[in-house]
Amino acid sequence: MFSHFEALPVHTRSQILAEIATIAAETLNWRGDLDEGTELVADLSLDSLRALSLLIELENRLEISLQPEDEEGLVTVGDLISAVLARQERAPSP
Repeated sequence: MFSHFEALPVHTRSQILAEIATIAAETLNWRGDLDEGTELVADLSLDSLRALSLLIELENRLEISLQPEDEEGLVTVGDLISAVLARQERAPSP
C-alpha cells in the first residue's frame, strides 16, 4: 500500500521575511521596519516567551518544524530565515 504525501510548500527568503514581519506586527505588536539585520533580542525585545510565540506562529504558517539545533545561534531575522530555509531543505521528500 502506498502512502500519499503532499509536497510541502517551499518559501523564498522574501516570503519568509514577510511572514516574520506580519507575525511581529500581529503577535508582538512590532511597529517599524523589519529586515534581515533586525536583531531578535535587541530590536524586537524578544524574551523566551515572545521568541517561542514567534517561532510557533512561523512554524504554523510555513508548515515546518524547527528543531532545537535550528534555533541555536539565532541573532538576527536573517539568521532565522536561514534556519527556516535549511529546515525546508532537510524536510522529507514525498
